[in-house]
Amino acid sequence: MKTYVSIINGHKYLYAYDSIFITKGKSVQKKKLLGRVDDLASVVSRKKAFTEFLKEQEVLERASYWTTQITNKDFSKYVSVKKIEQLRTSLFRSKKEIGTIGIDLMEQNFIVDFIFNSNKIEGSKVPFKQVEEQVKKPTLNVSIEVRNTLKALHYVDSEFFSFNPKSTIELHSILMGHQPRMHGLRSEEVVVNNLPVADWQAIEGKLKELFSWYRKNMANIYPLELAFNFYYHFERIHPFVDGNGRTGRLIMNRILKDHRYHPMIVWNKKQREHMTAFAKRMEGRAEHFYRFMYEQFVKTHEMYLEKLNRAIIASRLVQEFFTPSEYNS
Repeated sequence: MKTYVSIINGHKYLYAYDSIFITKGKSVQKKKLLGRVDDLASVVSRKKAFTEFLKEQEVLERASYWTTQITNKDFSKYVSVKKIEQLRTSLFRSKKEIGTIGIDLMEQNFIVDFIFNSNKIEGSKVPFKQVEEQVKKPTLNVSIEVRNTLKALHYVDSEFFSFNPKSTIELHSILMGHQPRMHGLRSEEVVVNNLPVADWQAIEGKLKELFSWYRKNMANIYPLELAFNFYYHFERIHPFVDGNGRTGRLIMNRILKDHRYHPMIVWNKKQREHMTAFAKRMEGRAEHFYRFMYEQFVKTHEMYLEKLNRAIIASRLVQEFFTPSEYNS
């Protein structure tokens, strides 16, 4: 939020304005009068009201625009764009209240949760506490598996990662650095959870098609539909012998972050539902897959919003008790 003063009939009036990001190259600016500069009580209360007004407008503007960009009727039927945008807006606006240190702690917590859940879905035996220790102190040699996942996270979020097969193979090699025999595109037929995947001879061509589809639609399809579909099709190609789910979720979250959404977690306690959702989509029932992914996205946001709200209260308490007391009497 930014402010400026305008002089009207000899009086100074304070205005607030801010931009609402919709998508690359498209934003909407909102402006509101806060009141006369010399009426501080009114200005403070109206500033708070403007913040709430901005949140409401951001949800409305983004939901209105992105609802028209959905391509699959099953996605529209089972996914609430308005709720997604409410969660997104609340999370991003709330992060501004806890400051840099709070944001860093939140990101660290997310990384621990993401690594533990993403790896455990694929059979990892590394306990949560060890993941936490490794993330907090990357120099520790607690788990090479976790260390490599951290390296993969940094790579996929860096400028060195591109949406193409070459970068994907590199990402997978970093992630699976502790299992070098798994590196590179697979050269054998596999069946995953009794479900067929791409013929190994067609993998490279299918990956090129998938990334071409992504680049073509990255600005045209609602980002969550885009990210969920990418994840599904990547898993159906199943380009590697092992590590496909972990690689796919890393790229899916990069897609979300590129479109200014917080990354999500597919929670390991929902492993069975995760497999079922994929199986049913392969049978032509996409609604089960969209509903599952939507639930995981919502759960992630609700958990971190709850933590943020507690952190905001705590930071205010710290600020209050570290403010010099004044004796006025």
